[in-house]
Amino acid sequence: MTNECLLCKNNILVTQKRIKCCKCQTHYHLDCVTLNNNSNISRTQWVCMDCSFNTRKGNLNTPKEKKSCQENNIPQVQATSQISREVQEIITTTINIEFEKVREELSVLQSIKESIDHFSHLYDCVKRELEEAKEEIKNLKRDNCELRNILNSHSDVINNLEKEARASNIELHCLPEFRNENLVNTVEQISKVINVPITEGEKTPVFISEHLTSASRDIHAAARLFAKEKQYRYVWSRNGNIFLRKSAASDVIFVKSKNILKNLD
Repeated sequence: MTNECLLCKNNILVTQKRIKCCKCQTHYHLDCVTLNNNSNISRTQWVCMDCSFNTRKGNLNTPKEKKSCQENNIPQVQATSQISREVQEIITTTINIEFEKVREELSVLQSIKESIDHFSHLYDCVKRELEEAKEEIKNLKRDNCELRNILNSHSDVINNLEKEARASNIELHCLPEFRNENLVNTVEQISKVINVPITEGEKTPVFISEHLTSASRDIHAAARLFAKEKQYRYVWSRNGNIFLRKSAASDVIFVKSKNILKNLD
């Protein structure tokens, strides 16, 4: 017995509904037969038209023939059932394998997406830091340019001030030095060589001191005034420092500031 419908002569697929004659064990498409005439009979008690016709004609198979028929049909029914189970198992296994592949691919895609998101975040951070660094460099360049301009301006001012401070100064180079030389005679000789006669006026005292800073000059002036008022005989400077002495036998007083003069007698 082949696994085909005896009415339409087409194979009965595993996915199609079927019905089997309880007499001859023959299979049919459920759509090819009708149960209207046997509406109260279940599918397990259904009898095909051939078996029904033979029953009505009294041409039933003998018990020996019936037994032989059943013995011939049972292996075929069991083989069909076994094939159906194997096909179902194959389909189930194949579907499970494919679903497992899909799950693995989805897992890989999720990992790739997370990696892309991570690198995208890093890129945004680096890009933001780079933009901030560019802006900071731009500001530093602008500040540097402004500072250079200020420095150049101050250099010009300092140079002009130094020129003004030296307007009345002269320098003498390579002038030989002699023991017991007369500085006045030396200056007169220089004036004759350069044709700039020097006329000597009234004699006045000339004081020679170190080139002191402005703060040291203030202390020196205050010390001279103090010495005149308190009758101190000696006021001098050495290495930029100011000193006092009341008499030749007195101790030397180091005047660090004007406040020291207030505590002296």
